[in-house]
Amino acid sequence: MKADKIAIALRIGNAPDPAFFVAWTKLIMHGLRPGDVILQPAIGMPHACACNWLVSAFMGTACDSILFIDDDMVFGSETLELLRSTDSPHAILSALYTTRRPPVRPIALVRDGARIKPVAPELCAGVIDCDVVGLGFTLISRDVIAKAAQDRGANGVFHWDNALGEDGAFCLSAQKDGFKVGVNCDVIVGHRVTYTSRWSRVENAVEMDFEGIST
Repeated sequence: MKADKIAIALRIGNAPDPAFFVAWTKLIMHGLRPGDVILQPAIGMPHACACNWLVSAFMGTACDSILFIDDDMVFGSETLELLRSTDSPHAILSALYTTRRPPVRPIALVRDGARIKPVAPELCAGVIDCDVVGLGFTLISRDVIAKAAQDRGANGVFHWDNALGEDGAFCLSAQKDGFKVGVNCDVIVGHRVTYTSRWSRVENAVEMDFEGIST
């Protein structure tokens, strides 16, 4: 992707985990280049609305790319530099991270006829093409956003889809516009999980009930 100036777009849904704040602080202190811009975070908004609000702010900057980050990701100060330096043709490029709930799998999906299915984990190496990625830690070029805004207006760049979410619907629309979607599987970030643990007398082991969204 080779992004030069990046607008950092943070979506905050609930009170973030302290581990996220540690990662976020390291990123803004040590992981940015001159010319990068930190947008005012979108707090407490529905997913697609938060994206469109951040996109509107992004379009008012001179940045060539926007980095979406969710408030449940954990990453190093070098993560953005590794992703932005990727030599690939992808206009949408995600770091590699997994779902929050079992069965845990990489969030990199491909078309299989009418279905969208996860990429086989053994294929997650290097930079790979896919059809759908999440927005947990994902770079998107200005060209993709500008084309979507031209076609659907600034408030319609992202929309919620009950089957695909706002990220899946956006990726498929971008592909129709001729943009490539991919994952750099060498840039790995963590996905924080909230769970309740309790002792099972039947199993004589710990049971874990996972809370929150599944991706």
